[in-house]
Amino acid sequence: MSLETPVTSYSILIAEEIPGICSSISEIFRNEPYRVVMASNGNDAFAKANAQHFDLVITGIGMPGMDGIELLNTLRKRKPDLPVIVIGREAEIDTVYLRCAAMLGACGTFRHPVESPALLNHVQMVIRKSRLQPPSHKSEP
Repeated sequence: MSLETPVTSYSILIAEEIPGICSSISEIFRNEPYRVVMASNGNDAFAKANAQHFDLVITGIGMPGMDGIELLNTLRKRKPDLPVIVIGREAEIDTVYLRCAAMLGACGTFRHPVESPALLNHVQMVIRKSRLQPPSHKSEP
């Protein structure tokens, strides 16, 4: 009989148009029990979020097509229990968008370059918290 506890794998969807940034965010979770899926824009991320289960979404702001704020807003309506973290750049306009993201229900906002321990700790806390809450059943068709 094994006394080891099985490692649970959680799924994270990362939506970011810049491949280097997407890879650097993904790298933060390399040695953690997370399955990471990447999307290069909001439309792709939304399609993936509808096709499979994710425990968390991390999105950049500026993306072609559906941007990060629109993705957040759409996910809040369709999957209200899915936590979303929004990451912006140093640009002043991103400061406005990060405030908007917080008002729209983002469970966290960060700026590039993201400090790995801060993001990892926040992700762990959000996933732990979301696993303890019952689903809200408030999704739109």
